[in-house]
Amino acid sequence: MLPLAKLHEFSEVEVFNGAVCWCSMGRTDVGQAAHTHGFLEVEVVTDGVGVHVCEQGRKELHPGDMVVLRPGAWHAYERCKGLMLTNLSIARFAVSVSEGALTTYPSLRELLWTRPSAAGGHGVHVTSIPASTANDISDLVLELRETLEQQPANGVLIMGRLLTVLGVLVADLNTPMDSTLHHRAVNTVVTALVESPEYHWSLNELANRVSLSPSYLSRLVRDHTGAAPLQLLAQIRAERAAALLIQTEEAVAKVGARVGWSDPAYFSRRFKEVLGVSPSEHRRRFRSTAGSIEVPDTSIASTRVQPIEVGSTSK
Repeated sequence: MLPLAKLHEFSEVEVFNGAVCWCSMGRTDVGQAAHTHGFLEVEVVTDGVGVHVCEQGRKELHPGDMVVLRPGAWHAYERCKGLMLTNLSIARFAVSVSEGALTTYPSLRELLWTRPSAAGGHGVHVTSIPASTANDISDLVLELRETLEQQPANGVLIMGRLLTVLGVLVADLNTPMDSTLHHRAVNTVVTALVESPEYHWSLNELANRVSLSPSYLSRLVRDHTGAAPLQLLAQIRAERAAALLIQTEEAVAKVGARVGWSDPAYFSRRFKEVLGVSPSEHRRRFRSTAGSIEVPDTSIASTRVQPIEVGSTSK
């Protein structure tokens, strides 16, 4: 099992210094402690195997598998054997539906924002591309990294190389993009909820923001994400609170207030409705004295797999 250190949070300032993206590569036989960050992350497996751990549960990854994480989502790796990851970190402003350059492209908006934001995803989307394409992505990311290091002020060239990487990813996804998910009003609402979950949103205010009736907006968001707007808000708040409970030493009540639930009893009840355990139990599980990650049994059944031995040929 992967030893769980205190959850680390990496800020956009530390990573980007004003750049739209950053990238890295690395191989591990140890794993990676649970962590979260303020930017969107795309990780592609190019070699080896390892078990990815997140709020959904555990899943063994092989070359060609890809993980997309919304800002604020946590994840970790365990039971790694030569796991080689190509990592692409993208600043939050570049994928904001309200102003992000990347989300003007429907297929990228779905991959980078809609799918990780869907109900039940907990900010994480796992998909795959052909293993050969994963190697091509690795080469393209190397070119992007060289540009970032050698010509950091050349924003046009950097954006061009970034779009090339993402374009190859989208073109070779084993699960094609679904055009029915491309609705700007839905993405605008989801972005508002993700960027300000602590705000006391109402359905009427959200509907006014996209110039739709409350009933139509509610039906539209439910059709695209599987949850009504305020249900989605509860999910996002619970996810944000789950990370804070591990990351900080703050009292449970204070964590609830930070995500928009100022009443401790109400916070506990809503958190348990979404994640299946109380806030205190969630903190205990991920800070167990054994030092291992204990994924709740309420993980999403369709994506959860039991702990396995690395080297298995099953997927």
